[in-house]
Amino acid sequence: MSEKGSRRRFLAISEDVIMDAMTVGEKIGIPFTILIENVLRDVLRIMKYKPEISSAIAYADSLDDILRLGGIVMPWELVKRVLGDVDDSRKKEMMEELYRMSSWYGELAKVKRGSSLNEVKNALSIWIPSANLDIAEEKGGIYKVIISFQDSQDPLLDFTEKIVEGLAKGYGLKILDKERRSSLVVFRMAGFYE
Repeated sequence: MSEKGSRRRFLAISEDVIMDAMTVGEKIGIPFTILIENVLRDVLRIMKYKPEISSAIAYADSLDDILRLGGIVMPWELVKRVLGDVDDSRKKEMMEELYRMSSWYGELAKVKRGSSLNEVKNALSIWIPSANLDIAEEKGGIYKVIISFQDSQDPLLDFTEKIVEGLAKGYGLKILDKERRSSLVVFRMAGFYE
């Protein structure tokens, strides 16, 4: 190891962080000093490409929450094909399940990370990854959430509406109104908390 790599420095770390690291280290079976070094190394590696580390961590935690709730990741082309072949009764069943799952997700995320505008924006980008997402602030804490697609289909817009409605319920947001056009859905929402 080079002289630079073997040099050690002492850092002042709060007792609370040390205790948390010791607890986690015991749970996973590694010494807390190695845990702290590994976490710091991983976080710095992520920050090289995504400097907003809190967003990157929240994003990873969000994906983990979706997987825990029984969600899966599917290629976009396959999703479009499946949606195109679904009959009305099956589509209604799927939409109800998406609503239920997205509202559970919103409740869990609100407890863990709050219901800030950035949190909800991250959730929308995870739940509807193929969409173009724009959020514009109006006055009085009201935001216009615009979700658009380059290659939309009616079933996709139906599912998008259900996901947004479920997330809004879970996060405790109020949907003031909704407008749907051929390739986009616009929601006016309130109730975001920083």
